[in-house]
Amino acid sequence: YGAAMRIVPADRSSAHLSFPPSPTKHESVKFRAKSVEVPPGGAFSFPLHSPGPGSLVRVAFQVHDGKELEFELWQGGARVHAVLGEAHEGEVVVPAEGLCEARWAQQFSWVGAGMLIWSPVTVSYEVVVVPPQHLAHARVRQLLQIARHGTVAELQAALENTPPSDSDEAGLTALHAAAAAGRLDSLEALLAAGAEPDAVDCRGVTPLLAACEHVQTEAAQASLVSLRDRTRPSGSETSFPPRHLGGISATPPRHLGGISAASRRHL
Repeated sequence: YGAAMRIVPADRSSAHLSFPPSPTKHESVKFRAKSVEVPPGGAFSFPLHSPGPGSLVRVAFQVHDGKELEFELWQGGARVHAVLGEAHEGEVVVPAEGLCEARWAQQFSWVGAGMLIWSPVTVSYEVVVVPPQHLAHARVRQLLQIARHGTVAELQAALENTPPSDSDEAGLTALHAAAAAGRLDSLEALLAAGAEPDAVDCRGVTPLLAACEHVQTEAAQASLVSLRDRTRPSGSETSFPPRHLGGISATPPRHLGGISAASRRHL
C-alpha cells in the first residue's frame, strides 16, 4: 500500500500480548509467524488494533500436514469474519475503531469407528492491519496514475470510489496529473466529474501551472478555459481575477517553480 510498516515477530504475536501495537496514520502493522502450535480442541489468538472504521485486515495462513483450522476475527464481542480450511488468503474490512482478536481454533477430528485424533496443529500466518488513511491514499495514487496513462473508461470507473479533487500526500490531484501529462481527455472527464480547476498542491501549484511546467500548451489552455468558465459571471466577458492564474504575470511569483518566460507565453 506504499506505506511504512511495523512487523511484529512471533514472540509478540501471542495471547500474552495484552496491549497490541496500534497502526498510526502513517504505518501499517504486520503480525507473522512461521510455526505456531494450536492445542487439541483449543485455540491460538492475539489482539490487534483497528485504528478507525474501514481499516483493512489482510489475512494469509497455511496449516501444516494438510489439517484444517478455523480462523476468526472478532471485535467487540462480534465475529467479523470466519473461514475454515487448510489455507486462506483474503481481506476483511473492520467496521469500527478498537481492539480486535485474531483467532485460530482446532476442531476435534474423528476417524474410523469413532476414534478421536488428539494432537496439536501447526499454522503459519501473516496478518496485516492497514489504516483507512492508507487505503484512501492508495486509491488517490491509482487515480493519478490512471489520469496520466489510463483510458477515460478506467478513469470514470476509478472516480466511482474516489472524489475527483482528492489529493495525495504532496497535494497533487488527478487534474494536476492529467494537465502535466497533457491528457486532454482525462482533463475533460475530471472537470465533468466536478474536479476543482484551481486546486493547489503543497508547492502552491495549480493544474494550470502544472501544464505550464511541462510545456503542455493545450492542457494549459483547457485549464485556463475551465477557470474562466468557473469564475466569470454568466454572460460577462470580463476576465477572471489574476489569482486564478496562480499569479502569472510579467514577474513570476515564487510558487511558479521556475516556469520559464517561454512557457508562460504559451498562455
